[in-house]
Amino acid sequence: MFREVQTTAFQGVGFSVAAIRLVHAQADACRVMTEKGEESAATPGAYLLITLSDAFLVDPARAEAAPVEATGLKPVGGQPADVDIDLREVSLVEASAVDGERVLGQRTRRRVYDLRYTEVRAAAPGAAVQHEERHEIWGVPWRDDLTAWRQWRVAEDAGAGAASPELRDALERIQADGLPLRHQIERRRRTGNGEWLPIERVRRDITAYDPQEFEAGYFSLPADYRLTEFLAPTDEPGVTEDP
Repeated sequence: MFREVQTTAFQGVGFSVAAIRLVHAQADACRVMTEKGEESAATPGAYLLITLSDAFLVDPARAEAAPVEATGLKPVGGQPADVDIDLREVSLVEASAVDGERVLGQRTRRRVYDLRYTEVRAAAPGAAVQHEERHEIWGVPWRDDLTAWRQWRVAEDAGAGAASPELRDALERIQADGLPLRHQIERRRRTGNGEWLPIERVRRDITAYDPQEFEAGYFSLPADYRLTEFLAPTDEPGVTEDP
């Protein structure tokens, strides 16, 4: 079990968006409950059930489950994907790798990566967007029971480029060396006319880590739950004013 706190802020904007996730993981599956943030589900106690092949938003209060995709928690087949997006010229460079400070009492390896790629939309091929990302990670060796979580995190970060094998491969390489106890991302985007958009900064911290054993069936979809299209979130993203 671990708790992850994520904050997202944009340059020049006076607030940050916060999300807090409680993750239970074992073998090739995990359950993720969002305690605060954009993924908070319709009723208390709802959670994401993630395996290596699928994911569901599960609502015990209503005995319902809805299949979802990583990007934006969209219902499977419910909304068309951004099929007109083509990601090109994916480049990943490891800028540094050194011993990092202790996090949660554990020795870490601090690695810095520079990721670049070009986004081209079929509807506007002349307005290509250049993406530049710097990933800074303080990691510890992966445990086998975090495989599903690692795959989900890669799918989330792939975003609109979920269908791009090159981008997914790059993101997998970034996380290949260990579980990020701390992960800082700086994202820059330049439009086709040369304009730089506000810088996005994301910080993820695992603030608690406690290996546990779980009862049989804890990571299985209850057989008596009704499958539905989508359990729409009702909570607004957590917003924290900057000091």
